[in-house]
This record gives sequence, structure tokens and C-alpha cells, in this order.
Amino acid sequence: KIETREQLLLAPSLRIMAAGALAPLAVALLFCASSSVATATPVERPAASLRGSVVARRLQEAAAAAAGSGSTWLPLGTHRVADSEGDELLAVTGDLDLCKQVCSNYQGCKSFAFCGGQCFLKDGEINENSPSHFNPVCSTYYRGAAAEVVTSTTLPSPDHGEGDASMSRPSPVAALAPVECHRFRSEMAMNQQQQYPGNPELQITGVVNLTLCTNGSMLGSLQVEGVHSEIIATHIHRCEGGSTPQTKTAALCSGPPVVNFCGSNGAGLIADGTEYSGPCSGAGSDGVSLTPSMDGALVHTAGASMSLSELVADIIAHSDMYYFNVHTMASWNHWFPDHKGACRGPLEQ
Repeated sequence: KIETREQLLLAPSLRIMAAGALAPLAVALLFCASSSVATATPVERPAASLRGSVVARRLQEAAAAAAGSGSTWLPLGTHRVADSEGDELLAVTGDLDLCKQVCSNYQGCKSFAFCGGQCFLKDGEINENSPSHFNPVCSTYYRGAAAEVVTSTTLPSPDHGEGDASMSRPSPVAALAPVECHRFRSEMAMNQQQQYPGNPELQITGVVNLTLCTNGSMLGSLQVEGVHSEIIATHIHRCEGGSTPQTKTAALCSGPPVVNFCGSNGAGLIADGTEYSGPCSGAGSDGVSLTPSMDGALVHTAGASMSLSELVADIIAHSDMYYFNVHTMASWNHWFPDHKGACRGPLEQ
């Protein structure tokens, strides 16, 4: 039924596409008609996929014709995004192949930034010498001569940080296996252990939004309300299980930190052997702290054998076993030398 609907809605635009001039409106209609099938979930596609439909076949034919002209889509570099991308034309939810096909047929599209399950079509002219910068999630793709494809299989580790412009480009095989990124959210409530007389943060709550990628990149933004002291540590914890059903999942379980985000690396505070990526933003007079950008760092514990990318894969597969925890100076001063999170909440994908 979905495929029939695509044909009925897009018959005029398909004729235009066959002539080699697909207008932006036609692509907009394509995504209206198939929003349920070009799924934002990068791991499992629904049975009724855009791939295999008449629309997809026509897109593939057009992309093949473009490839026959001697050019192909090339990455500017592994996790390299052009400094000057031009204006954004359209956001597309889908895999790398779909992004290539749509940009090939979208009027004015000359490049795109692929960000693991989503891409952003641009009108900027990009070539292999275009200035670029490191991005842990996205990579710019541009049209270039097929001869430019290199065969290096040396891929930079996400732990390399900023990297440099001399990083090896991925092999064609690597380009066919794009990084997948998943979004998580945790709505945190006050830890019930903080119900002690005189607690200045009895109303503390928070929300954290995380983007976790299969190459090990972890990005987040954090907002905490009702906080009246310094936020000294933030972590993702992994459950170690409990004696009751409630304490065996992230809602009430306890366990060690596995990823650090923002916090204080000052002496005598909460240290787990891995530095925090940077300080959390201080709270204003309204008791609100907003840290718009923070990076995650794998906690290196004795005997740990899981790499950062393996940990991300485990979080994606078993998110009910992980929770986010925020520690404040007020809580630290009260419970010292122990430490208990001021507010916490399970990760939800």
C-alpha cells in the first residue's frame, strides 16, 4: 500500500526525474510520502522500506547515470566537515546511499554533511582541498573524480580528539559502513537519599540529551534546575543489579560510573581515574545550570575490557541498564567521604 501511494503521489515528479531534472518540491513530496519508511532508526529498518520501491529504483538509476559521468561521492575526510558548506537546502533522514541519491537529484545540491542516520544537503562548492575541521559525528561528502578514491584503510580513532587535516581518508569499504548515531534522553529527579533536613537542593531536577555514536563519539547537553551549589561530577552509570525487580533496572539500581561528562577535576572531589571533559556551567540566581555542549570520556577501571565503541553498542542494546547521575557540592559536603548523586534518571532512547 505504501509503494502504491508513492507512485500515485509522485507520478509527475518521476517523469521529471527521468528527464534528469528533479525539482526540490518533488523531493519534498518524496519525503512526505515516505516519512514512515525512511526511518530515523539506523539499526533496524521496517519491512516497508523505501529501498526497493519504484521511487528508490528511479533514484538509484539517476545516481548510476551520474556515476557514469566519471564522478562519484567522496568524503572530505574521516569526520571532516567543510568550513564553508554553503546554505542548507534540505535535511534528509536515511542512510548514506539515500543521501547520495537525493543530493544527486536535488536542484542546487552540491555537497552534504552525513551525520549517521541523517544528512544535510548544501549548495556549497567543495573539493578535496577545501578547508575543513574535525567533527566527531559528521562528515562532508562532495562530488569528485572517481580516480580520487583512495584505498587506505587507516582510520583515526575517535580518541584522537581534534585530529588534523592530514588524516587518512577512509577506504571505499569504510565509506559503505557509516557511523550510526543514537539519541538518548534522561529526565532526572531528586535522589530520594537526599531527603535530609536542611538540604538546599530538595527541588533539584534535570534533563540530559545525549548523542552516542558507534565510533565511540559521545556528545551531550545538560540542564539542571533547583541547583544552588557547584555541579562537580556527571556520569553515565551501569547497573550491577539488585535484590528486587525495581533495583535491577536503571530506575533504582546502583553501579559504577562508565562515562564521565562535565565536572570538576579539582583535588579532593569525585575522582574515578578519568578526567572530566570540562566544567559544568554554574547556576544562576534562578537555580538553573545549562551546559549546552559536553563530551563523554570512557572511565578506565582496573580489569575493564570494553572499548568506548563497544560500550556505546552495549548502551544502545541495553539502555534500561544505564542511568545518568549528577553530583553537586552540597551533596558531596553532606555525605563526605561517601558520595551520592543529587539527581538521577534512566537513559531512554
